[in-house]
Amino acid sequence: MNDKELYVKKNRERLFKLWLVRTATYGAFLFLMLSLLDYIATPENFRTFFVYRVFIALLLVTSAFVIKETDHWGIRFHQVLGIFGFAACAGTIELMILQFGGHDSPYAGGMILLGICVLGFVPASMAFHAVTALVIYGIYAVPIMLFDRIETTAVFMSANGLLIGALISSLVLRFLSERSLDEELSLQYDLLQSEQKYRDLFENAIDPIFEIDADLRYVDVNRKATEITGFTKEELLRRTIHDMIPPDQVRRPAAAFENLRQRGAYEKFEGKLRTKDGRWIDVEINSSAIIRGGKMVGSQDFVREKTDRK
Repeated sequence: MNDKELYVKKNRERLFKLWLVRTATYGAFLFLMLSLLDYIATPENFRTFFVYRVFIALLLVTSAFVIKETDHWGIRFHQVLGIFGFAACAGTIELMILQFGGHDSPYAGGMILLGICVLGFVPASMAFHAVTALVIYGIYAVPIMLFDRIETTAVFMSANGLLIGALISSLVLRFLSERSLDEELSLQYDLLQSEQKYRDLFENAIDPIFEIDADLRYVDVNRKATEITGFTKEELLRRTIHDMIPPDQVRRPAAAFENLRQRGAYEKFEGKLRTKDGRWIDVEINSSAIIRGGKMVGSQDFVREKTDRK
């Protein structure tokens, strides 16, 4: 496994755990909130169903806590824990189905909602989601076929079709999302690598480099910039160009910045630069504009001490 593949794998695992926690927390809240529908649909079962909902909510919150506390554990443990939690949710809904309507129960919609939430929210491998979908469907269909007398076959087949359709559609959408996620993480890795290469070139450049914003404040400097001025990076980032040049040159940076805005770059701007020990050194500056969103937001100044040139 190369570095890019390892980066994608680690970030996938991180996102899986993150969204497993979020989904479990959301599921606990949703289970409790839907108890209002129990009171409307089947008031005689409200208390029993509320106990079921409280139990599963506590289980989901506990699962979320365990996942957060064992974040450094292997991904397999969290996958098993996730499937167990989803199976517990499906089992709770199935108890409600069997106690209220059986194959004709409106609570079959709960299975569809569970499948959409799990497959829609949690980024994971297709194998994980396929297993989860099979578990949800199996927990719904098998007990009904074993313990319920199916009298209205059309209703049962309709509920089955809706659940299967929802699970398959969610799997297809998850497959497309997983491909997009892999591509996004791959591009993210390439971008980080490019930024790291740029950072290495910036820090190890033979000339001092100062980056300034539109207000002439220093926003970044490299190692050579600290060496030539004697200031630390933190000290420079608290300063502006005006703090580093003679009073009689204060107007020049603003004019040069405006010239830079129009031309995009300028060369051999000569001036003086203050050092921490109070000396003034003669420097030559080559500058290029920093453009973001079609707007100039600052400049990158390459500085060379004139006494060093031959």
